[in-house]
Amino acid sequence: MRQYILISWCILCFQPILVKGQETLVNRFDVKDGLTSSCVYKVFEDKQGYLWFLTFKGVNRYDGKDVTYFSQKDGFTGAGSYRVIEDKIGALWFVSTDFKLFRFFNNRFEEILENSLICWIEEDTEGNILAITRQGESGTLLFKINQKTLQSSVQVKTTDAPFGLLNLTKDELLISSYRGVIRFKGNSAVDTLIYRKNDKHIAIRMFRLGGTIYVTNETGIYMYEPNKRQLILVYRFENMEIYDMAYDSWDSAYLVGTSNGMLWFKNNIALNSKPKIYLHKKPILGISIHREGNVWAGTLDDGAFRINTNSEYLTTGDERVVSVNKESDDIYLTTRLNTIYRIEKGRLIPMRLCDKNDSHAMINNAISLNDTAIIITRRGREERFYIKSRRIYQSQSIYQASKYLDLSYSKVKGLVYSAGGNGIYYLANNQKKWIISYDELPKLYNYLKKIGVKLAPSVPLGVFEEKVYLKTNKGILVIHSKRPNKYSFIKLDCDAVEMIAYKGTMIISSTNNGIYLLNKNVIKNITSTDGLLSNNCSSITLKGNHLWVCTNKGISTIDMVEQRIARNYTNKDYLMSNEVNNVLFHNGYVYASALNGVSIFKERTTTFNVLPKIILEGVEVNNKRMNWLGDTTLPYTQNSITILCKSPGYRSANHNTYRYVVGYGSRLDTILNTTGILQLSSLSPGKYQITLDVKNIDGIWSQQPQLIRFNILPPFWKSSLFFVVVGLLAFVVLSLIIYIYISNYKKQQAYRYRLAQSELKALRLYMNPHFIFNSLTSLQAFVLTGKMQDANIFIGKFSRLIRAVMNHSITGEITIREEVLLLTNYLNLEKIRFKAGLDFVIEIDQQIDSNYVKIPALIIQPIVENAVKHGLEGRMNMPGRVEVCFKLKDKQILCVVTDNGNGVNSNKKADFEHVSSGIKFTRERIGLIGKIDNEEPIVITNLYDGDKVCGTKVEITIPILND
Repeated sequence: MRQYILISWCILCFQPILVKGQETLVNRFDVKDGLTSSCVYKVFEDKQGYLWFLTFKGVNRYDGKDVTYFSQKDGFTGAGSYRVIEDKIGALWFVSTDFKLFRFFNNRFEEILENSLICWIEEDTEGNILAITRQGESGTLLFKINQKTLQSSVQVKTTDAPFGLLNLTKDELLISSYRGVIRFKGNSAVDTLIYRKNDKHIAIRMFRLGGTIYVTNETGIYMYEPNKRQLILVYRFENMEIYDMAYDSWDSAYLVGTSNGMLWFKNNIALNSKPKIYLHKKPILGISIHREGNVWAGTLDDGAFRINTNSEYLTTGDERVVSVNKESDDIYLTTRLNTIYRIEKGRLIPMRLCDKNDSHAMINNAISLNDTAIIITRRGREERFYIKSRRIYQSQSIYQASKYLDLSYSKVKGLVYSAGGNGIYYLANNQKKWIISYDELPKLYNYLKKIGVKLAPSVPLGVFEEKVYLKTNKGILVIHSKRPNKYSFIKLDCDAVEMIAYKGTMIISSTNNGIYLLNKNVIKNITSTDGLLSNNCSSITLKGNHLWVCTNKGISTIDMVEQRIARNYTNKDYLMSNEVNNVLFHNGYVYASALNGVSIFKERTTTFNVLPKIILEGVEVNNKRMNWLGDTTLPYTQNSITILCKSPGYRSANHNTYRYVVGYGSRLDTILNTTGILQLSSLSPGKYQITLDVKNIDGIWSQQPQLIRFNILPPFWKSSLFFVVVGLLAFVVLSLIIYIYISNYKKQQAYRYRLAQSELKALRLYMNPHFIFNSLTSLQAFVLTGKMQDANIFIGKFSRLIRAVMNHSITGEITIREEVLLLTNYLNLEKIRFKAGLDFVIEIDQQIDSNYVKIPALIIQPIVENAVKHGLEGRMNMPGRVEVCFKLKDKQILCVVTDNGNGVNSNKKADFEHVSSGIKFTRERIGLIGKIDNEEPIVITNLYDGDKVCGTKVEITIPILND
């Protein structure tokens, strides 16, 4: 290994020094990025943050993400544009390459001063637009256009062909041409400031920069002194033409676009100045300063270039950089492939450890030791080197692999701590101070096993208030340096990378969850939702009260006093690459190591103070774009709203955070996203108010949020009128229902009353007084004649009949079997009274289950009684016969009662029915029950023997009461 070091030193001393020069960050923007032409006359930034590229084939607008091309269909000419200004109300005025004037306002173009050849425009002190023509019927004309009414008037007439103009005061201006510059006061020329003395056809241009007016011709740059009314030469050049000038207030620099590149003057333009030259040998047609610190230059054939004049970089080619470090006043850049570069006068000077292709022992890490040395470790062989006084030395300590801890370093307060295979220690005066020795490592290992965690393969290490912090797979292990056997554990859901301390707070970076701030028992997490560029952190560095966080998407600085994002740096600012390893501070500059080099820029922790603006691009209702004018009322079917908004800006376009506060009644919902698209589906009817806001890359919120109000009407069945109508209808329907219910109730009561009366009458008929009288008379006769046994039998039958009638009159229904028993009992009693004899037969159809089928009570007995009383009563000396037959007919009971009596005389049928009250009330009862299909439930017919009546047949249709 010493041979490698000696060979490296010899190569360093005797070989020609291989250097890699310092370059400026320049990004090209051309047709591949969406421009319509590579000939860019001007790059202009409007007040909203849009970038306008004025090209040979039209104008393009860039919002940081997408390029929009405006053509004839948008109202713009088919030609290009070379001049644009923005007036006080935010309207843009364009001069096209075919000398037409267009105004862009409310996202549309309109042509102004038609049929006039406009060559230049300017805004005067009153906000009017001054437009000068190249030629006209009366010579050259200068129009004044009122930007509100767009009314124009002629102010100046000249005979010279103008090229440009500048407004000095209310009634004083300068007009330049190819021949010279003339000062006008009112409508008249008062003097000539400069006049061309040769025949070179080079335009004389005028620029107002920082309150100073500069005039350029083919020989140099002049400064106009208004008090002396003269031009003073401030810079001389040859064989070069000036196209544009700009002033960079951010860096106090003057920029001049020439036919041979861009000149950069620091602080002022003077005769003895030696400006920097950017984009050498490229014709720079236009220069503009982006409000976020970048310079844009339009070229003749190569598109536009973004030039960061405040940043430079050094590249290592294909060698991947590990870190940038400092030893004394020297800055070193370490790469993976065993090469260490010293930065000297903007050059990289290589110092190689060993063969570049020795990939088995690539450099793993490099750390500065209090600016007195740089310790370098190589993985694989676990070798250590250090740099001191521009020489590379090999460390005497070579550690062996350990199952407990891998080799790692951490620098705290000038001391280097190490966790290695033989324990944990720190170096003080080149002496090892042990915190945990090799013999104590098993105790630590057992503790970790007990709590169920493991030390991470690569162990970042931090020290704070005499405590050592080690990374595990589930959090941070804390070891008390004065009491090595005392451990504690902090559970964190992160993959820790580095730990440093700041005023009572331990700062932990991670590769998956941003930054953690640990202060006693309080843990605060700062992530990408708080403005951090990425949650994947590679290193952290403290500089004053600011924490510099290097990530895979750039650098974020955190104000540790307020604990918030102070500023973010990306490749759109000062970085050559967004993937940054670490940063180093030296002589007011920041050195940021990236993938293949280092970016160098001035140390600034303040923001650009550029307030973001949110622009409402459109609103879609049910996926259809609509013109949104003020408060809007929508039907209930249009309840899916999509709000499209953006915040133009080159730096922040991919890092904006949009905030939507949706108000609905007393409810407020806050929604955050980075797309600028808010989709609200299936909204309930009601009034909504949505506040749109945006936060840029530096964590600054816009000061003028957008407000959207709309009202979604409820469907007609949920409207107040509908509820009133429905309420009235419901009242009417309810009233009708109540009326019908009451009517039905009354009918039911009447029905029940009639039914009860009918049943009572039937009961009375059933217990006919004539029958009772006759029965008692028969009983008296039995007693008087001494027939006590017959009297007892009669009394038994009569009592059973009375009991059965009373029971069935209560239930109102009776089975066929019970009806047969009751009829049998009744006919047996009647049989006693008939001296000539009374026979009866009762038959039941086999299809009828007499024990189950139920019929209304007190219906058949009155019919049988009529047969006995009216049919057989007049034939006391002749034997009588009554037949009762039960049949099943169409789910009803057909009861047929026949007798051999006198029959019914058709001429006296009405009298018979009038007399036969039992039949009348039986019909009424059956009609009230209403369960039969027949219109006539009782049919009475005579039986004939030839022409002689020999009896009566009564057919009764009785409803079955079983369900």
